[in-house]
Amino acid sequence: MSGDAWLRRLRRLLLPSFDLMLLERCRLARFVEPGSLVLDAGCGDGGMAFRLARRGCRVLGVTHDGNAVTALRERRDRLGLVAETIDFATCDLRDGPPPDGPFDAIVCFDVLEHILDDRAALGHLAAALRDGGRLLVTVPDRSAPPLWGDTVSETEDGGHVRQGYAREELESLLTDAGLRPVRWGGYGGFFARRATNVSRRLERRGGRLWMLLRFLWLVAMRPLCRLDPLLPCPTYGLFAVAEKP
Repeated sequence: MSGDAWLRRLRRLLLPSFDLMLLERCRLARFVEPGSLVLDAGCGDGGMAFRLARRGCRVLGVTHDGNAVTALRERRDRLGLVAETIDFATCDLRDGPPPDGPFDAIVCFDVLEHILDDRAALGHLAAALRDGGRLLVTVPDRSAPPLWGDTVSETEDGGHVRQGYAREELESLLTDAGLRPVRWGGYGGFFARRATNVSRRLERRGGRLWMLLRFLWLVAMRPLCRLDPLLPCPTYGLFAVAEKP
């Protein structure tokens, strides 16, 4: 096995459990009822989709990246899961409602800030919900300091097209999509932001030693992140649960 392949395998093994922002978002799975039919809109590396499947949900994860779909299905097969429990598909949220709806719940975590026409994307997600279904959404809080390396672009090049949202803006978007916000929260407090910023700087270094240092840093910071709810500091992200009447 080449050095680069070994490094990638070790990274996949060690780091996901210590991606502290991802862990905080994954804890929001508790707002999805076990047994629900769930859409993970913008599923990324599949972390949330697999967590929901382990929770007893039937999950469809969608992404615009066809190569990612292939890799996620291979990962599913290695884990011994079946397509009836969790599957992945290519879908562009800007073009229309995702397939296989209506869904009992939709999770859309850290996606809208990457889409210029966020209003249309939310409308398509609302159309894919059953009556009484829930949309769970997270976005960066515009009033909070951005994470290290975050940039804002005028084009959809994979980065953010806006720094974030104020709560009033997100509430207006959800209401215009025909959804009723029923719960608000945040994630990514002082220690989680600090841990992520340093982790990102170490990731840029590359190499085994820097990856090991990054891993040890996240291990040390993980317990401190549990103190974040006690601190009067702004959170990195907004979290909302909205229902379809």
